[in-house]
Amino acid sequence: CFWQESGSQAPDSMARLLGVGRFFNPNKHHYAHFELSGAEVPWFNETQPARGAFLPEGWPGTVVASDLPDDVDVLHRLLGGQPPAGGVVVDVCAFPLGEEGPLLSGVVWRLTIDNKANDPAAVAASLVEARSSREGLLVNPHMQGWRTALRA
Repeated sequence: CFWQESGSQAPDSMARLLGVGRFFNPNKHHYAHFELSGAEVPWFNETQPARGAFLPEGWPGTVVASDLPDDVDVLHRLLGGQPPAGGVVVDVCAFPLGEEGPLLSGVVWRLTIDNKANDPAAVAASLVEARSSREGLLVNPHMQGWRTALRA
């Protein structure tokens, strides 16, 4: 995924990112372009990068363009389908530290945790941040910042 600071001039347009073939294969992938207004800017390039803070309210924003039909929940479809009933969904956005923009690439993962877990947010945090060879699996805190969105 890519983030672009509002009002900045990205070196490539969305059409170019989709068209070069390096990031998107229309035989295997779907895409969506979301815009989020009113969020802290830039949320991925703070003086003290976010390590486990929540994503801005309303993330990921409004769908501007997608190759998916209008009648599907685009974010759920991009991240593996509608979450199962009885689960807590945690979306994790990870991005390299020290990037200046205006265009930044990153990764979005979705974890689904049983809502019977004592503290789904704590379970998610323990899975996300790699603290040792036996803990965590998604984010290297020495090289990446990350933010999460938790949804029941």
